[in-house]
Amino acid sequence: MRYFVSILAWLLFLPLHGQQKEKDNILLLDATIHVGNGTIIESGFIHILKGRIVETGSSKQRAFLPSDYDTVLKLSGKHVWPGIIALNTTIGLREIDAVRSTLDFNETGELNQNVRSLIAYNTDSKIIPTIRSNGILAVQAVPRGSLIGGTSSVFHTSGWNWEDAVLKTDDGLHLFWPESGTQGKPSDTPRLSESSKIKIQKLEELFTQAAYSKQTHIKLQPIKKVLSGEFVLYVHANKARDITDVIMFAQKHKVSRLVLVGAAESWRVAGMLKKYQVPVVLSSLHRLPSYPDEAADLPFRIPAILKDSGITVALSYNGEMEANVRNLGFIAGTAAAYGVNKEDALQMITLNPAKICGIANDQGSLEPGKAASFLVSAGDILDMRTSRIELMYIEGKKQNLDDLHKQLYRKFRNKYQQN
Repeated sequence: MRYFVSILAWLLFLPLHGQQKEKDNILLLDATIHVGNGTIIESGFIHILKGRIVETGSSKQRAFLPSDYDTVLKLSGKHVWPGIIALNTTIGLREIDAVRSTLDFNETGELNQNVRSLIAYNTDSKIIPTIRSNGILAVQAVPRGSLIGGTSSVFHTSGWNWEDAVLKTDDGLHLFWPESGTQGKPSDTPRLSESSKIKIQKLEELFTQAAYSKQTHIKLQPIKKVLSGEFVLYVHANKARDITDVIMFAQKHKVSRLVLVGAAESWRVAGMLKKYQVPVVLSSLHRLPSYPDEAADLPFRIPAILKDSGITVALSYNGEMEANVRNLGFIAGTAAAYGVNKEDALQMITLNPAKICGIANDQGSLEPGKAASFLVSAGDILDMRTSRIELMYIEGKKQNLDDLHKQLYRKFRNKYQQN
């Protein structure tokens, strides 16, 4: 019995996976604070109590007594940033592409609106520490599919299990709009194939049925929540023709919370997106133009074009190698080099994603009342040449910055006796 009590006590006081126990009353002093809402505080301070930000301001206008705090971090010459939020990822759902049992992001069938990424999120993924150490503090785990993938949830990149890590449960439903094609030259007007027309007809019937049916069928509930405004409808579409069709579809079915994902040609219909107040989650900017006659740097300039049009923009990094989402900060750096103010570019990977997925009251910026989730770096986290993250906190808890890449680096450096 005594042995059982000892084991139980040890389990109760075991720190959470990926984080270190930290005292409650913390003061950050003399850092350059990038609030995340466009504001910079030079030589600023942040007071944190029980994982929440209590106060921010200029260190020069206040006197501080170190004995009033459990921990005082003097960060002269350092920068403090909000944690990066990565939307539209399969992080936690996808591990090794060659091992099918580690892939849990795509279910069989076309209409999988009842699928939830929530309970499939794997906090023991080897990929998660590699993105956390580069500034990604939250991810949106998105199920894929041929037509409707299912509902996504938003998670911290730290925690024992999905219950510990979850930030926002079932934030929205993901619909993958059938892509129009061309017959002949790329510049020809895009046309819908017969198979695409059939898929769109299925969507029309499903949304109409959900609007008028009084049934509580599991397949209809997520659609009903979209129509009632409880869920965001994330629609993945890239071509201008398809984006226009998506907006008309949403208007027809009175979808109040629409978000466009991917959006490679969104700049072509920026006026329409502005008119209907549709936020955009752009896919990776590091790609070739869509058509041969487009400027080579056009993908880099799309965030500036959309922002100047008054559209809420978030940046994402999706593709075949989504572990590279760790480079999301540098994607924002590219946007900053091609027409976006640097603090606005930061907002595209912090506060704007938080607004889109419904966690902006708690995450996305370093404002009083919000969770103390932030990074401390010796350089600019948007610049791969100078970014060097030295400290990280998630809701006031200090995080372990080690990962598999660093472990392998140390292993082989030691093996070959490199200094």
